[in-house]
Amino acid sequence: MNHTVEQFLSLLPLEGYYPAALDGVTLMRADASTGRVPVLQEPTVVIMGQGMKRGFLGEEEVCYRPGQCLVVSVPMHFECDTLVDSAGPMLAMAVRIDIALVNELMAKMETGGTGAAAA
Repeated sequence: MNHTVEQFLSLLPLEGYYPAALDGVTLMRADASTGRVPVLQEPTVVIMGQGMKRGFLGEEEVCYRPGQCLVVSVPMHFECDTLVDSAGPMLAMAVRIDIALVNELMAKMETGGTGAAAA
């Protein structure tokens, strides 16, 4: 068992979704596979620790496994399922994307990061 999985399991003793100490971060554990369910996903980065999740947008299927992530940059409806194998529960971390903050950072990048006039 790798260190990341051990850390997840120490933080997630039971199946479920758990808010982390950092605002906008959610830790997830699923002990059994789930069927496809419709979701409204807000802008988020989902990082996989163990197991697999699949997203379905129309006929397109996207799989993400340990070491991979799903980036959703705009709110969208799609279907999702969870696959658990003999390695253990599905473990993942979701980090909400603050669109206002991203827009502010992009504006600063366009101006070279100068937010105030030099004295």
